[in-house]
Parts: sequence; C-alpha cells; structure tokens
Amino acid sequence: PDHFETYQLENYLQQVLRAQGKTEEANEISEKLGNTDKLKKNKEKEASSLLMACLDPSEFFGNLMDPNKEERKEEERTKNSVRASKKKWKEIREERFAFLEKNKESGNKEQ
Repeated sequence: PDHFETYQLENYLQQVLRAQGKTEEANEISEKLGNTDKLKKNKEKEASSLLMACLDPSEFFGNLMDPNKEERKEEERTKNSVRASKKKWKEIREERFAFLEKNKESGNKEQ
C-alpha cells in the first residue's frame, strides 16, 4: 500500500485476523506489509541519494556524464585484489618452495 492510511488499515486487519486465529491470512498480510516496508526503505534511500546529489552537483553531473563509473571502480578493485594476491603468492612460493626456483635456475644453466 502506497498510502499511509491503507497501510494502517491492513496492519489492523492483520492484528484482528491473528486475534481470530486466522494466522494464514494474517501471515499473507504480514508478508505484504513486509514487502511494503522494504519498498518504502528503498524509496527513502533513493530520495536521500537524490538529495545528496542535489547538495553535491559535481557528483550528480559526474554520474550523469559517466554512468559506468561504479562498474569501472569495481573492476579496478578486482584487478588490484588480483595483483595483491599474485604478489602474495610469489612471496609464499619463494619462501616455502625455494627449491623449485633453484631447480628452475639450474635447468636454465645446463642448456
């Protein structure tokens, strides 16, 4: 329900149905109201982000001019984590498997 009074009436209906022992119907209404709460929170979140965009016009125009900015940032974070992982693996490999590096070097000298 989009309107506050409709929401309140459905909430009262849920309470009455529970008092009458009709829990199945009350649960259906409860789920509907729960979904409404989620939608309301999403709308509030959108409204607050729009408000912040209005307060910071550079952010708004930045997103308008570059809609894939968030995707690129996520890709960059992924690349950085992969690089860090590879670097860490090289350190571990050198520390724990130094004999492999020695075998590799000795194989190159023989050729």
